Amino acid sequence: MKLDKNCKFEIINNFGNEEEVKYSIRFVKDAFKKIGIKFTEKKSDFKIELIKNPKIKNGFKINTLLPEKIIISSTNSEGIRCGLFYFLELLGFRWFSPDKDLICPKLPLKINNINKKITPSFPYRGLHICGKNHFDEKVAEWMSFLKMNRKLTHHEEIKIVGDKLKKLGLKPDLTVHSYSFWIPDEKYFQKHPEWFSLVGNKRIKQKEGGQLCLSNKKMRNEFFKNIIKFIKKNPEISVVGICPNDGYGWCECEDCRKLDAEKDKKNNDVNGRIYNFVSDICERVKKVLPEILIGHYSYSNFKDFYLLGKMPDNLIISFTLSRCFKHSIDDTTCPINYHLYKKLHEARKRVKHIYVYEYYIHNWETLPSPTWKIVYKDMKAYKKIGIDGFLSEVTGVNTEVYKTNHLPLYIAGKLLFNNKENLENIIDDYCKKRFGPAFNFMKLYLYTLQKGLEKMEGCFTHKPEELKKMLTPEIRKECKKILKKAYLKVKKFKVYKKEVKEEIEIFNYFDFILKEREKYKIAEPIKIKKVDSINLNLKIDKKFLLLDKLSLIPPPKNKTYFEIFSNEKEIGFLIDCYEENMKDILILKGNSLSEVYGSENVEIFISNSKDSEKIYHFLINPDGYFCVSECYGKTWNWSWKGNFEIKTKKFLNKWRVLLKINRNTFGITTSLFFNIVRNRHAQNKWEITGFPEGGVFFDKNLYVEGVLEI
Repeated sequence: MKLDKNCKFEIINNFGNEEEVKYSIRFVKDAFKKIGIKFTEKKSDFKIELIKNPKIKNGFKINTLLPEKIIISSTNSEGIRCGLFYFLELLGFRWFSPDKDLICPKLPLKINNINKKITPSFPYRGLHICGKNHFDEKVAEWMSFLKMNRKLTHHEEIKIVGDKLKKLGLKPDLTVHSYSFWIPDEKYFQKHPEWFSLVGNKRIKQKEGGQLCLSNKKMRNEFFKNIIKFIKKNPEISVVGICPNDGYGWCECEDCRKLDAEKDKKNNDVNGRIYNFVSDICERVKKVLPEILIGHYSYSNFKDFYLLGKMPDNLIISFTLSRCFKHSIDDTTCPINYHLYKKLHEARKRVKHIYVYEYYIHNWETLPSPTWKIVYKDMKAYKKIGIDGFLSEVTGVNTEVYKTNHLPLYIAGKLLFNNKENLENIIDDYCKKRFGPAFNFMKLYLYTLQKGLEKMEGCFTHKPEELKKMLTPEIRKECKKILKKAYLKVKKFKVYKKEVKEEIEIFNYFDFILKEREKYKIAEPIKIKKVDSINLNLKIDKKFLLLDKLSLIPPPKNKTYFEIFSNEKEIGFLIDCYEENMKDILILKGNSLSEVYGSENVEIFISNSKDSEKIYHFLINPDGYFCVSECYGKTWNWSWKGNFEIKTKKFLNKWRVLLKINRNTFGITTSLFFNIVRNRHAQNKWEITGFPEGGVFFDKNLYVEGVLEI
């Protein structure tokens, strides 16, 4: 069968009019239109017929039938969608990244005889889109084209994005932070404070950093009732999450502590109470709605709860991996990964449904990520132990993430659907379709980046300083030569020239970053200036500034400067957050954790020594709203009241924060240890800058010492 210009085609839909089928039909029509093949309802040159086939439980069947007919059959709409997009791929259509257009083949096209039945390698194939409503239309469409079928979604977002997900064939998985959804503060705290965490001998709200009192039986009854009500209102939901709120703030009451194992109590973990609570809720839901899966994380200080007893068969676990990306997950030589792989394997034996939750872009985002070979090996390992599938965090298309991370994500999508795909064939196809005449050089460029990763010292754990280890002077020199040759190959080709030029610009930027970083290294310890009076009007000499979390150089705009002052009684942190769009800054009113952290804010972390168990954590927004915690490892006491003063002031081009702390209260004599972070929210982006090293948060070993002038 040959397709040429002015060829006409017809789609005969004998399957049904599900939204997912209608969307994929429209996508196919639009794709053919781009290459000059027109849709018609009569006198077509070839036909695509969609048929319901109850024998094909998973996946689809595609075959050619003379004269000039393609038949795609499946028992469900997902199979039809995947079959249609598979057919487009056979013809040469490619969509490598959601921030770019669909790449179309050139006519004429030849359709060879096809007779295949295809079953997806993993039943669970998805991504978690961070951003507004955890949704981005373009990224979701790309996921659909890659034949994914899951999208992590918060419970309250179903009414906002549910119809869009249904159209794209992305089933919502509600395995998300959700205690505050099931038992909201506003509805229950005043009448039932005993349902909420006891922290520092005080019952605190969840928006103040607390969890729930999981041992409280009446709270559990209400929790269960609310789940059933929600499912009945949203019958399309198949996975309901019951995960804790993000952070700590665990209940310290006697009954909750009794649920924790002895090992938990020593390590400040809560595996025991989570196991007890999850088992109870799963059992109750199963009696009423046996077809519903209950979703929960294996994460943070409850990552081992599945080891404590028999797991319910209606539980699905999201197994979180914070891992090394230099080695595959099952690499026995990796000091990080192999331990995680053994735990995952053990979890798989105990839990009927489990999928991996990865962080492909976390803490790395726009930096080059030559991890496609690791992705390939990982997917083989995951398939071998029989997990349900995979999820990774991504962003919307309005970020730079996809410029350097699209290929690992694309390959993950390909292998989730067909684990037997050959990696070299995928790379060859990618380079030929995207770079045309320069494909050999661009393939060599990709392999050179990969070589840099493989030869770097230690593990690759997304620490920004690892960029230097990966892109050594030798690797950078080699890459420059290859890219120069690639550019010469495509100078006369507009589209391919643009693609190669984009990769050259990305590489040059990282080359610049590595050279520029040297300018911003600060000798430690830093001196704290002595003054008579600490106030908002003190002058900052702009010596110290916050660096971008990823590049480790200052952002080109909206920089942040700080200085620390002292006198006999007080220490003062003065921070200037420059902002070119002061009218647009996000400020929420209120002193709760969610309100302050949801605003533009700065975070200040203070310890009086690197050996101290305590860290004091201050969150402050431009209007002076704040929340503060006294932290002991995994215990964050948001109800702590200390001796400090906070003042803020807004200007035309910046907002200023002054934090004054009492030296005696904080035990500061000659020095202190600190780090500062600014969280800037702009145009649906979250920009993090910090000092030192872009912000080190709770890692006391990396705090900077400030020495007081005598």
